[in-house]
Amino acid sequence: MVIWAGIYATGEASLASINVYVKFNAAGYQQQVLRSVLEPWSTKHLMPAVYLTAWSAHLVR
Repeated sequence: MVIWAGIYATGEASLASINVYVKFNAAGYQQQVLRSVLEPWSTKHLMPAVYLTAWSAHLVR
């Protein structure tokens, strides 16, 4: 079993337990940790966030 915990300056997120006997890939991590634990906590405790990315490094030739 793997235990995941998120700790932030504004508090801590709920613990997430992950069964290691089940195949755990990126999609499983996104569903079991990010969407089910971190997303509800962040919408309740943090101000709305916007993700920005700069594509200039990828577009320069």
